[in-house]
Amino acid sequence: MSAIPKQVLGALLILVGISGVSGCTSKESDLLSLKRQLAAKQVRIEELEILKSDMQRVIALKNADLERQRKIGMQAAHPSDYSAECYVRVLSPSTDHTKTKQMTWQPVLCRTHTTPETVRQIQRALKQARYYHAAIDGIYGPQTHRAVESYQRAKGLAVGGITFETLKSLGLKLHDNQVVAGVQ
Repeated sequence: MSAIPKQVLGALLILVGISGVSGCTSKESDLLSLKRQLAAKQVRIEELEILKSDMQRVIALKNADLERQRKIGMQAAHPSDYSAECYVRVLSPSTDHTKTKQMTWQPVLCRTHTTPETVRQIQRALKQARYYHAAIDGIYGPQTHRAVESYQRAKGLAVGGITFETLKSLGLKLHDNQVVAGVQ
C-alpha cells in the first residue's frame, strides 16, 4: 500500500471540512425555516383562540337574551327576532371616544331569512336613498352589497352585512321574519 501524499491528504481534509460546514449551513437554514413556520402557526392559533372566545361570548349573550325574555314572560314559541338574527363581525365606525375603527359583533339579518322579497325591500329603500342604481331584482349581488356598504359608511353605521341598525336607518324593520317598510 502506498502512503497518501501530504498535499493530497490536506486537500482531502479541506474538502471534507467544506462539505461539513455547508451541511451545517443547510441545517441552520432548515432550522430557521421551521422556526418561522412554528411562529406563523402560533400566531394562527392565537387568532383562532380569539375567534373562539368571541364566538363563546356571542353564544353567552344570546343565551342571556333568551333567558331574559323567558323571565319577563315572552313566549319561547314565538321568538321572531331571534329566528332571523345572526351575528357578524363588522367594522364599527370611529366615535368621539375611540377615534379609531374597531371590529365588533353586530346582529344582522341571516342569509337563510334573506328572501328575494326582503332583498327587494332593501333595494327599494337604497334606491330611494340614492345609493342603489341597478334593477330591483331581489338578488343580493355585488351591486346591492356595494350599495349597502356605501350607505353604511355615509351614515356612520357599522359596515359589513345587513345590520338591524342599517334596516332601521333605511326605514325598514323585521316583522314576523319579513322586512317591512314604515319605520323611522
